[in-house]
Amino acid sequence: MDNEHRRRAKTTLLSDIDSDEYYHGKSPQSEDAGASAAQGTGQDFLPLEVPFEYRHCCWFCKEPAARMFNYPTDQIPNTNDTAKGMAIPACHECAAIANKHKKLEVSQLREKVNAGLRKLYRKDLAIGVNWTKEELENSGFEGGNFEGFARSAWFMYEIARDRVNFKGWPLQLHGLKLHEEQQSSFHFDGTDFNDVEQAIAFYAQTYRLDPGFLNEAVYRLSPDRFADALRLARICQDFSALEREEALNRLTQSLGLR
Repeated sequence: MDNEHRRRAKTTLLSDIDSDEYYHGKSPQSEDAGASAAQGTGQDFLPLEVPFEYRHCCWFCKEPAARMFNYPTDQIPNTNDTAKGMAIPACHECAAIANKHKKLEVSQLREKVNAGLRKLYRKDLAIGVNWTKEELENSGFEGGNFEGFARSAWFMYEIARDRVNFKGWPLQLHGLKLHEEQQSSFHFDGTDFNDVEQAIAFYAQTYRLDPGFLNEAVYRLSPDRFADALRLARICQDFSALEREEALNRLTQSLGLR
C-alpha cells in the first residue's frame, strides 16, 4: 500500500471512531448486514437517548463506555415487544455486574451495580477514611517503599469515589422516562449511600468489623456521629463483647448521650 492509500485509510478510520455510530450503535454497514437476518424478529435493541455531554460515558459510573449492556424489554413498560432489549452504554466492569441482575427493575439493577463497584474498590474508598489529601502530601514517604502509594493514593480514591457517586442521566426511550436520578439519603466521607445501613455494611466489610457492634454504636451515637462510631468500632476490633459495651457506654456518657 502506497503512502496516499495509507493516508486515506487512516483518515477513514479516524472519521469512523469520531462518529456517534462508533460509540452508540452499529455502523450503517453492520445494520444493513444484520437486517436480513433479523427480518420478522424486530429490532435487536431499542435506541437510548444519550445527552451530548455523556455520549462516550458508562451510564452506571461515567467511565468511558466500552460496550452496550442489553437490558431486556420485559423490564421496560410500554415498549415494542419485538425488540430484545434496550442498549445502555456501559464500561466492561459495570456491564459484567449488570449482566448478573438483568431481571431486576432498572433502579434495583443500578443499585446492584453500584454495590458491586463499592465492593471492588473498597480499599481505594477506604483511603478517604484513613487519610486526607494534605496528610498524604506531607506523609514523608518520599524515597521509601510507600512513595508510589503517597503519589497515587488520593487519585485512586477520587476515581473510585466519583464512580460510585455518579447518578447517571434520566433514561428516556421514545420520550418515556424510565429512570430518574435518585437522591442518596446518607453521605459519609465523600461517598454516597442509599441509607445508613448500607454504609454500616460497607465499612464493616471493608475493615472486617463486627457489623452488629458498629450498628449499635451508630444508632446510640446517632448517624450524624458516624465517624465517631466507626473509629470506636475499629479501636475495639479485638475487644470482647463486654469490653466493647463498656467502651461504648463511656463514649456516650462523655458526649452527654444516653
